[in-house]
Amino acid sequence: MPHYDMNIFRSIKTRLLVFGLCISLIPISIITTIYYLNARNTLKEQILKDFHAIAESKRQHLLTFVDAMKGRAIDFSSDGFIRDSLEKINRGDIEKDKVVITLNKHLLLNKKPLDHYLVAIDVVGIDGTIVSSTVGESIGRKVCDYEEFSQLINGVYGDIYIKEPHYNNHSERIDIDVSAPLFSRSGGRPIGSIILHYDTSLFNLITNDSTGMGETGEVYIVNRDKVMLTESRFVKDAVLNQVVNTEPLRRLID
Repeated sequence: MPHYDMNIFRSIKTRLLVFGLCISLIPISIITTIYYLNARNTLKEQILKDFHAIAESKRQHLLTFVDAMKGRAIDFSSDGFIRDSLEKINRGDIEKDKVVITLNKHLLLNKKPLDHYLVAIDVVGIDGTIVSSTVGESIGRKVCDYEEFSQLINGVYGDIYIKEPHYNNHSERIDIDVSAPLFSRSGGRPIGSIILHYDTSLFNLITNDSTGMGETGEVYIVNRDKVMLTESRFVKDAVLNQVVNTEPLRRLID
């Protein structure tokens, strides 16, 4: 066989091998691509399910804390000593100053220690003035949200008003306030309210736990203005300062 015939034969053979290899690689490539896309989608769905489970768990945890705060406020509002003392203060009893001192001690020694996250307790008279408190400097001040106070004391036993985390100018800290109306033990007349001031670390303990969220995931609480109410893993001093304007949040709030 001539030399040039051998070269042609080898060339055709090589092309056939390359062609056959390409033909076999095409389905392999397609199968690999499909497998990759399916695996990626499955992983994405699993991650989203895990994040949803984490978010739901934290939501339930937060609701449990809120329910406990409500229960504490209702419990304190049923305290007979607080109610009787407030009635005497409202009437301008001749021993009013002594009553105030005794009530202050009752709040500080018998009530505040019952909840680790309580930072202060105020008792508010019928005119919206703080008449007794675990913080002496608060006595004599008017409650900030007088309109809400008026609605609260015109309600019924068990009503609760929760003020979202806010900066307290007097204590220079960020508080969560839970208020309940107070009624006289004789006749059930509205006589004022009790305000429990909670430390915001109560919520941060829940949201700051990044277990299962990797290096970039985080959970935080925002208000209707999209302002963060709890700390961030990545933004310093985010509480009441950082606005979050993400697409998921806009769908929920806007």
